[in-house]
Amino acid sequence: MVIAAGAKQQPGETRMDLAEKTVGLMARIVPGLVEQSPDAVFLLVTNPVDVTTQAVLKISGLPDQQVFGSGTVLDSSRLRWLVAQECEVAMGNVHAYMCGEHGDSEIPSGRPPPSVACRCGSGRSRRGSSASSVATRSPRRWWARPTR
Repeated sequence: MVIAAGAKQQPGETRMDLAEKTVGLMARIVPGLVEQSPDAVFLLVTNPVDVTTQAVLKISGLPDQQVFGSGTVLDSSRLRWLVAQECEVAMGNVHAYMCGEHGDSEIPSGRPPPSVACRCGSGRSRRGSSASSVATRSPRRWWARPTR
C-alpha cells in the first residue's frame, strides 16, 4: 500500500514542523489501514519521509519488513543523472547514492549506505572529468529536475 498523503510545507516552516503535522495525519489514517489490511506492505512517499516512516512503523505496530520509506531513492537517481550528463557516460555506468536523511542533511556517496564517504564513481568521460569532481563541483545541482 502506497501512502503519499502528507501536510504541505508552508513558507518558513521547518521540516520538523512539517513532520509534526504529517505524523499527526498518519496517526489518524494508519490504524484504519492496518485494521483493513494487516498483511499489507506499506511504502511511504511523503515528506519528511524518513521521520514519517519511523512514526508509521510505531503507529502501525507492524514488523520492520512491512513498512518502508522511499528515502533518498529519487535523489540518488537525480545525482546519477547529473553525473552521467556531466561525464558523458551512460547513467547505468554511474554508481552514486545519496546518504543520510532525505533533505538538507543528505550527502553524495559512491557506495550504498551505510557508507558516508563523499564520493561517487564512474569511468572517465571523453572530456576527462571524473564523476567525483562533478559531485564536488556541483553539490546542489542534482536537485534540479532533469529536462529530458
